Amino acid sequence: MNDQILSDLLERSVNNVPASQVPISDILRTGSAIRRRRRGATVLVGAVVLSVTAVGAVVAGQNGQRDARVADQITTPPTPPAGTKWVGVGRDVVAIPKEWPVVPGVYCQGPSEPYATITQWHVTVGCTPLQDSKQARASVDIEGNASGGFTTQLDGDAGSGGPTQRALDASRTTLPEGWIAIPSGEPYGRAGLPSVTSEVAALRAAGFDVVLKHVPADVQWQRVTTEPEIGTPAQAGSTVTVYDHGAVASSSTLKGSLEWVGGPAPGSAVPHPGIIHVVSSDDSVDETAQADADGSWDIRLPPGQYTVRATSPGYLSARGVSDACSAIGPVTVRADHVLNVKVYCQLH
Repeated sequence: MNDQILSDLLERSVNNVPASQVPISDILRTGSAIRRRRRGATVLVGAVVLSVTAVGAVVAGQNGQRDARVADQITTPPTPPAGTKWVGVGRDVVAIPKEWPVVPGVYCQGPSEPYATITQWHVTVGCTPLQDSKQARASVDIEGNASGGFTTQLDGDAGSGGPTQRALDASRTTLPEGWIAIPSGEPYGRAGLPSVTSEVAALRAAGFDVVLKHVPADVQWQRVTTEPEIGTPAQAGSTVTVYDHGAVASSSTLKGSLEWVGGPAPGSAVPHPGIIHVVSSDDSVDETAQADADGSWDIRLPPGQYTVRATSPGYLSARGVSDACSAIGPVTVRADHVLNVKVYCQLH
């Protein structure tokens, strides 16, 4: 390697060094000055090796930072086919017509127009088929579960231009990390309609923030809706608005503990999980809530008087009685208040 080649290499290195906090250009200029003072080829070669290594380290560091920034960017779901929207359970979605409403839970009768049903539980519900098959409205049954199973089934006549089973299957897509379909609350007995309480619980369990709003009842078959719509993709941790469609807003909270006792309450209580069942005195409200492993539970209700009962798995298996646990006497909740109640499973 002659002196001219070394000089040219040093000059190009100085000019091409990217801006950084490391004084690489100073190092290169120093090496060039050493060359001009003709200190010998060995010193120059060492300076070149040091400079090129340092330049590579800076560029690699910048590339690594750029890759990290790209990895940190939020990946959004792909755009669905024209005229459709993504609907599903968990991170699995399919494309259905954009105008079709999404109905949570299991329904025997839903909207008068075509719709999609979201089911997240293993259920068996018998619904009487419509007598006139020509009037059977189209629907898409979308089912998923915690073990990763996911199925879609087109029922009824979607008409010309409507979705086909083949198109549904082909559209199946997995949402990117950090995205999830808005979950539906589990209905009592895993059939029928989810409640405001169960919807809020499902959203919070999935990591969403919840805002509650009350709107007048507009359809008998829909008690709770959300924005974004149930079944549609949303970023985990974002805010979901839950609309209470009851005749009276579910503005009160009834909460407490489910406990086993060795005799008539209060006794020596041991918290237990189970299902709390709350019914209003006029039977207009019939809601349920899941008690956690520590026996704690809460449920949102319109103000009024309620009977509070419960079923706990161990107690039910021992006694074979449904709703065998209860609070002591009826309870009265007032608007915008929180009332604490203990529910006892009394063992005699």
